[in-house]
Amino acid sequence: MIIDKMQSLALARAEKLSPIPMKIFPSIRDFTTTTWIGTFSWSNQTMRQRIIDADAIVDLFGVPQVPPEVARDYLRAKYTEKRRHTTEQFAAINENRSAPLYARTGFYQDMALVDIQSAYWSIVKIIGWDVDYNPSRWLGKRSDNDDFPLPDNRIARNSLVSAGLMTPTHLWDGTQLMKLKAHNPYVNYSLWACCQDILNSIATIALKAGAVHVHTDGFIVPIRNANYLIEEIARWGLAAKIKATGDAAIKGVGSYRVGETKTKKQYQFTPRTFNSIYEPDISFLRPRIRKLAQSSIDWSIHPDEI
Repeated sequence: MIIDKMQSLALARAEKLSPIPMKIFPSIRDFTTTTWIGTFSWSNQTMRQRIIDADAIVDLFGVPQVPPEVARDYLRAKYTEKRRHTTEQFAAINENRSAPLYARTGFYQDMALVDIQSAYWSIVKIIGWDVDYNPSRWLGKRSDNDDFPLPDNRIARNSLVSAGLMTPTHLWDGTQLMKLKAHNPYVNYSLWACCQDILNSIATIALKAGAVHVHTDGFIVPIRNANYLIEEIARWGLAAKIKATGDAAIKGVGSYRVGETKTKKQYQFTPRTFNSIYEPDISFLRPRIRKLAQSSIDWSIHPDEI
């Protein structure tokens, strides 16, 4: 079983490198031997230790772990076969994509902050982690992820998506910090491409609804258009809600206030509009996503039949 494989991986890792929870990590300069630097953990094979973020710990098998490694162990245990792509498909899914970002700085009256609930996790549940996606050509679901053991942990859920990206690894060699390219056995740009195409599609709809700020899965729109946007998001099989209302101050991407709700970052107003949103093929994508969200489909059928 998948959970048994995950337990074996977790226990073997803890035996090889003893996990040491810490709320505040030491200075990296205290380490004189090679140390691998991650967001939630540092690993030193010479010392046979892993320092892990005490505030992020989860305990599934009697050993402390951090959410991203649980997500990676799940992928390693569940997806053992290599995912194949056509040459055309490989090129299409590897085109540069990013989460939608938009900011039109200024003050605005009667605004609403609309948020997609658990956006990445909700999309993964609809399309499956190993989605077969070729933009504007086909979309096929191969598996579901109802067996993921941490469905309520936001970091773990989002790590299912970020684990599929080719990102550099950081290594401290005892004297300097280096950025290295590393092999990623979980690389999955079909999932990343489909997620970003969905989010950018919804962002283009939000702009038409008068959005003055977009950040991945959150949209600040005139309150009169909030319910319309929520209904449009529902057409994708996703749930959204209003998180805040009131007058808004948009200072830049990731810096705003809506009513009494504000971001931690409150910097000076940026002097211009920022827009990274692109418009995918919504007419192809939306009906297929909606159908996958609403229907129980025989995943053995060919993607072209969906």
